[in-house]
Amino acid sequence: MSSLVAKRLCRGHNSALSECDAEAKRLFDTLDAAARLDDERREKHPSEWANAVVTHRISGRRVERWLLKTLINMTVGGPLPIGDPASEPGVVEPSLVEVAFGKANFVAPRGLYGGALVGEKVDGAREWEFQVLVGDDRSYASGLLARLRSIRFGLSLIPHRLPRVIEHIEDWKGTHLLQPFNGFNRNLGPIPSQR
Repeated sequence: MSSLVAKRLCRGHNSALSECDAEAKRLFDTLDAAARLDDERREKHPSEWANAVVTHRISGRRVERWLLKTLINMTVGGPLPIGDPASEPGVVEPSLVEVAFGKANFVAPRGLYGGALVGEKVDGAREWEFQVLVGDDRSYASGLLARLRSIRFGLSLIPHRLPRVIEHIEDWKGTHLLQPFNGFNRNLGPIPSQR
């Protein structure tokens, strides 16, 4: 019986988060489409496409929740508390569970950030990587850095503002963090691309 309940809960949890997975897929598909469009346009004179704008809308809130789900999956049951240094090791701060399931929202400065590295070439490589952030004293999981097709995002679980520029993580040195997206607009779109 307990195994049946566990399977049902897992199915229910996965179902509750499926909209976030779908939005992450839309984000990847949109980035793929933008890369293909860029390749096509490089073959043409700008006058052939300069006035053709393609708009894509992505839900920043759902991408934020998807990154939180990813962070939780990477760290649950591990050696560090997740989000709150006072929690037990490997245990998620309860308010984060509420955010993950869309029952609550992050309060800025916690939440989704954009990242930009001056001079970096966005090459559209079909790759993604994640790096768990730990608090200053290395006592808890405090966020996640994500690079999706060369586009940088950060998810902060700390209650104070992140530094404007990341300097202490090798692959992210010099990355400028944009305002927490939840502080001004939860929709990542429109993402304009010229057609």
